[in-house]
Amino acid sequence: EEINRHFKRYIDCVINRKKGDLWIKEQQPGYIFDREQRIGSQRCWTIKAATQFFKNLYAYVQTTLTNDEANRIEKLNAYSIWMWHLSLICLTVRPTMGMPGLIKNYDSKSKFIYIHDKKIGSRQEGRLVPVVGYWQKHFDAYREYIDKTITALGMKYLQEQWKKNEFMLCILIHPQLTSKKHSVDFIEIADNLTLAPMSAAFVTHYLKETVQIYKNWPRHFSKNHLELSSDIHNTLYAHDSIAMGFGHTSSLSPFHYKTEIQQQVEVLLKKLEILELDLFTQEKSRD
Repeated sequence: EEINRHFKRYIDCVINRKKGDLWIKEQQPGYIFDREQRIGSQRCWTIKAATQFFKNLYAYVQTTLTNDEANRIEKLNAYSIWMWHLSLICLTVRPTMGMPGLIKNYDSKSKFIYIHDKKIGSRQEGRLVPVVGYWQKHFDAYREYIDKTITALGMKYLQEQWKKNEFMLCILIHPQLTSKKHSVDFIEIADNLTLAPMSAAFVTHYLKETVQIYKNWPRHFSKNHLELSSDIHNTLYAHDSIAMGFGHTSSLSPFHYKTEIQQQVEVLLKKLEILELDLFTQEKSRD
């Protein structure tokens, strides 16, 4: 809104337009301010579009986890798809392999996670990203669900993979899971499953029959809808070099950085009307 306001003043000066004059469509550039679209990339989803996406995704995941005909692999992978998108929105990270990162880089007490998702260009270092209680609650239930699933499958080789796993979000994969469109027979693939880190490629394949999305939309979306000060914005999105953000002397404190981001993420979550998904509890009640 602030950019629109200043740009509109600039247009007024350039064309010598007086206050109250009407915009002439296709003749004066300022008529665009009468549109509902905003200035900038039109690929960035609106609140309405993102809200509908999460409602559809929630319904799909909930249906999968409560479906008696779905096997545990399908259920776990569906839950991971949900956590993937929730993490992209809440943590503003890039959709890299293994996002949001290693479990050892997450400190639940301080509510910070160390993210290193940009390894080229001017930013070789990672950054600390605050987590909100909403995400933390879902993540704890999700990890417990994985543990329960691996135990229930009763396969020692998977249990060993789980013990050695370093990534926060995981999926169970097998070549047939990505080569067939219909439901896969669990007995056929039980001995050759792999516990792997989440990836954008898996998400794209998983959702291609339902919705077409570009993998980085949540990051672009949050960049446009989180109302953050410029120094915090630069640090959070790793758009700064080492000489910016926390890399130079400023009045920006870690506490202010943490609380402002947490507050704005919570505001955005409310706008998106994302329902709380505690499917581990639902599954537990069905046992």
